Amino acid sequence: MSNHYHIALKLIPEQVDDWTDDEVIRRWLTLFKGHVLVQHYVAGIDPKAAERDKIKAVVAEWRWRLSNISWFMKCPTSPLLERQTSRMAALATFGRHVFAHKHCFQSKRYWHV
Repeated sequence: MSNHYHIALKLIPEQVDDWTDDEVIRRWLTLFKGHVLVQHYVAGIDPKAAERDKIKAVVAEWRWRLSNISWFMKCPTSPLLERQTSRMAALATFGRHVFAHKHCFQSKRYWHV
């Protein structure tokens, strides 16, 4: 069957605790876009004190998520869900236009009989 796949997975949460903040950021950004402040930090823009605190909090959350199986399993399906959602939105928009035109053409004022 080509509509699914199997993954063998082994998480070692203790290893994630040993990663530096920069390592957590690097690994997270390979999977997701990331927070704007973290993107600025990676680009070399020196954060202010309040921004540093926010970055530390974001990295702590990412560290937890990277060691959590449910967040790991979200990764392979996330792009598929986004693609399907955008496709369904496009079809819904197309359908609204088709049905709107259908009602116009069924109106008697457009038919000269």
